[in-house]
Amino acid sequence: MRLQALKLAKQIMAARLIRKRHFTHGLFDEHAWDILLLLYIAGEEGQIVTVEEVAEFTETRLSSLDRWLIVLKAQSITVLSSWPHPHLELMPEAKTKMLSLLLETLSLQNDDHTGNLASELGLIPNEDRIGNS
Repeated sequence: MRLQALKLAKQIMAARLIRKRHFTHGLFDEHAWDILLLLYIAGEEGQIVTVEEVAEFTETRLSSLDRWLIVLKAQSITVLSSWPHPHLELMPEAKTKMLSLLLETLSLQNDDHTGNLASELGLIPNEDRIGNS
């Protein structure tokens, strides 16, 4: 299941990059989410990511990135490690949460929960709503 979660994380990241090609830069800025995805993928692949690489990938100025990193560190999501050289990592609990999120997202493809969720959000009518219209 970890490989499927990693594949989904990469697909989400690719979709985000595609989205940037079609819409104005900044319309979909979600720096924290981009950081989480990048660090999750890197961690699962045994790679390390520097602060500068995160800034480049997320297209975030270092001053803005610093603010996000303070928030993520305060919530025990990321840590700045120093070995073998300074780089960012997800904390173990954050890795577990990302895996859980990705697996739950994968489960949407395998059951009827997607339709139920869409109905709960009012995106599509459920049978009760159709019958009461």
